[in-house]
Amino acid sequence: MGRNPKRPGLVVTLLNIHKPRDRSHYERFAAYHESFYRSIEATSVTPFSPRALDRGLAGALVALARLGHAPMTPALGAGQILHERAALDFAVEVLGDRAHAHAQLPSQKDRPLPDIFYDPRSLALPADKRASLHAKCVVVDRREVFVSSANFTEAAHERNIEVGLLIHSRTLAERIVRHFEALLAEGLLKPVWDSRDQGFRS
Repeated sequence: MGRNPKRPGLVVTLLNIHKPRDRSHYERFAAYHESFYRSIEATSVTPFSPRALDRGLAGALVALARLGHAPMTPALGAGQILHERAALDFAVEVLGDRAHAHAQLPSQKDRPLPDIFYDPRSLALPADKRASLHAKCVVVDRREVFVSSANFTEAAHERNIEVGLLIHSRTLAERIVRHFEALLAEGLLKPVWDSRDQGFRS
């Protein structure tokens, strides 16, 4: 999300003041997001750190070799590695190109923070006027969509039984982006975080 500098990410969080879990998210919002990395596997967050390379490089190399070279793809194909060695240099080149591309990215401190919005209708009373959306939706580069019941919490990741769908569809991604853009244009979503002064709006 937001990996293209020309299209920074948008995160929308809808909370209900009458739900203890939602209220806890709001009250601890800053502290939770300041320590967000605690809930993410370190290998994916820092993909080229020495420890991450120790843990993941061998598996990535084997996967590239077996899935990218047809003779090694069958169940017993790994046994052909000595015969196919000369044809496997492409896997090293792919990983080298990926590392080089990563090195050209701007540093984290230079990337803009996403704007955060909430829907005031989720706090409205009486209950019949309240609006809420429990599904969590993430759009990546307007190409992929992840829709899930899981929150970005330790309980959701480690203890709860959650379900999610990863959908590779530019059409669906664009429709979801347009939906949220329309909510913003109509003034139905209000900003929580002011990315210009890095502070919360009252």
